Amino acid sequence: MYSLVCWNPINLLDVEAKWLVTEVLVIVGAFILSKLLGVFLRLLDRRLKVTTFRIFADSFYIPCIFLLWFFVALFSFELVTDDLLKESYPKVYSMLVNSVVVFAFGWILLRLKNGLIAHLAETSRGKESALDSTTLQAISKLLSIAIVIFILVLLHDVTGMSLTTFLAFGGVGGLALAFASQEIFSNFFGGLMIHITRPFSVGENIFLPTYLIDGVIEEIGWYQTRVRALSKAAVYVPNSLFSKALLVNKSRITHRLIEDTLSFSIYPLASTSTILEDATKYLSSHPSTDKTEWAGARIASFNGPICNITVTAVLTTESLPEYYRIRDQILLQIGEIISSHGGILSYPHIGF
Repeated sequence: MYSLVCWNPINLLDVEAKWLVTEVLVIVGAFILSKLLGVFLRLLDRRLKVTTFRIFADSFYIPCIFLLWFFVALFSFELVTDDLLKESYPKVYSMLVNSVVVFAFGWILLRLKNGLIAHLAETSRGKESALDSTTLQAISKLLSIAIVIFILVLLHDVTGMSLTTFLAFGGVGGLALAFASQEIFSNFFGGLMIHITRPFSVGENIFLPTYLIDGVIEEIGWYQTRVRALSKAAVYVPNSLFSKALLVNKSRITHRLIEDTLSFSIYPLASTSTILEDATKYLSSHPSTDKTEWAGARIASFNGPICNITVTAVLTTESLPEYYRIRDQILLQIGEIISSHGGILSYPHIGF
């Protein structure tokens, strides 16, 4: 007689296939858990309606999902290999788990820092606040450095690696790397000094006479600073350059100087002194000139029948459009003074 054999068409209940069922259940469970975590955080955010909680939730969610799937992948590997790492290499297993957890924690801190800095930038925009964009960039970079150092210390603690051994092993290589990366560190510390000394801020207009760089600061980076030139070209300046070159910050100007030369012909020449006196009185009494500085007109040179006078005045305005408006007004008025005394404005005479 034939023996009765129970046949399982799916064949998932035997000993060899139990790992597959477990694997499927773990993956499905991790997928459901990740979705539930997102739904829970969204519901809690709608209930609380607090900006800081939303920032924390956004910072927390993605690293936690990464951590969840990392443990799923590690569990799957151990399931397939019959706990190869845990049993054969327990130190490597422990170091791997601890390192990934520390990295995820550092990731959360960096995302939280970025979210808080962005929130502060948004709330301080358009308001009189000490936290301008340059200050926030400096705070962000210092916090990033602090977080990285903190994570490195945690990694040292959880992995048990000796810093002395590491430094001794990498001494020669570290020395070579130091020489090779001298420019990198120079630019890095140059950027740090920019944030400390504050010679300029984002949005200010600067001029480097040595390198003929003239434009508006758009971004102060770790390695270089982006300047938008007058031609609208993006100029990338290494940060170390600012500690070596003369820098003029045009945006921090308090006064603006008028110093222009007018040429005219006049007869008799004695009328020139009257023109100078009237022009000086006009400039010294003008409401936009700084009364603590000398303002007036003086003879620059004679060139045949042509007399060249220099008009000098310091204006109290900081606005460039306002400066141009007042300057044009002053020069036109002095031109009227010259004409009223019989002078004829002309181009300077060039002798051969």
